[in-house]
Amino acid sequence: MTRRVTLLTRNQFGYQTDYFNYQMHLASPTTMYEVSNICLDAGLPKISPLESEVFYAADHSDPKFMRLIKLLNAGWQSLKAGDTVIAKYFPGISFLRLNRNRINLIIDIRTMSVASNSLKRLVQDTLCRFEIWKAPRITVVSAMVAGKLKLTKWFLLPLGANIPLGLKVQVPGVRYEKPIFVYAGTLDGRDLSVLLQAFKLASLSVESRLRIIGDGESKLELQAIARKLGIANEVDFFGHIPHGSKFSELLSTSTFGIVHVPPTAYYAGQPSTKLYEYWAHGLPVLCSNYPSGAGELEIGTGAVYEFNSGDLAECMIRSLKEIEDFNGTVIRNSAGTVQAKVLATYFPSGGVPTLMVRYITGNQFADGDVITIAGTTTQAQ
Repeated sequence: MTRRVTLLTRNQFGYQTDYFNYQMHLASPTTMYEVSNICLDAGLPKISPLESEVFYAADHSDPKFMRLIKLLNAGWQSLKAGDTVIAKYFPGISFLRLNRNRINLIIDIRTMSVASNSLKRLVQDTLCRFEIWKAPRITVVSAMVAGKLKLTKWFLLPLGANIPLGLKVQVPGVRYEKPIFVYAGTLDGRDLSVLLQAFKLASLSVESRLRIIGDGESKLELQAIARKLGIANEVDFFGHIPHGSKFSELLSTSTFGIVHVPPTAYYAGQPSTKLYEYWAHGLPVLCSNYPSGAGELEIGTGAVYEFNSGDLAECMIRSLKEIEDFNGTVIRNSAGTVQAKVLATYFPSGGVPTLMVRYITGNQFADGDVITIAGTTTQAQ
């Protein structure tokens, strides 16, 4: 029997890593799901999914409030039709809990509020707690997020990172004559001018290239900064690249991955999607010193830097000098390292956990069931 599953999110399809990979996994013929995605049109180039369909509930030119109404209405109709709806939390989602088929609604929380204003963060997080209060089916990206939301009953739905199956990785130091640093992610809210300034400083000592994969309102400004610093010919802006073979190729043909997240309170609950994606491609990681990322690093998997151009430049130079200490194959496959345990638990068989499938079909774990997450035995909440 085929079960209909709808992914509901404000993000345009293909521009949110987790949900892109969830949809690709669930649409696999082996899962026996009829999968669709309801999202908002953000005015970005359309990405066509495989074995599934995408429905744009509202156009990017619609007023903001009308876009919310149309998204909620589309979600309501899916619930009414009997679909299992996995909805990435957004303000107003509690309206869907009035639907008579609300037991089929799974509310998913990927992150806490990332507003820079502390009062705004408090209001947004409080609203989220209110809207999901006593919801029967809640998934979270991590136990840390569940704790911050003060949840007592939740299910872990980890990151949907892009895992390249069958990818052969080598020691970074022998792959290329000119080392390549790569940053993949949003260009907004990350203060990437610090990264460009650090690359400029590092380039005075070592010859290398920088790849920046992603889009955002800051793109033109960052390109102007690169020209002003005189590094425009060494920095490649690729824009947004859908997850798949091209994305994997760019990562696997790089030398170091960079996780550049400001160490501010509003990013404390931000999941480290790119950290795991870099590791999965065999890349050692240079990670800014913020809780969700730096705490995962161990010897041989990367290095931590303070969030300023001088320290990042030193980290780049030092890591290139010590490049033989980083073995891509070990980083990706060694069962004795933390990230390998995370990959083995989060991404069995290279996809989203089978735990997700069990939860969708209603076979979720009961309180007290023992499960293993990232090498740590715990009890299901």
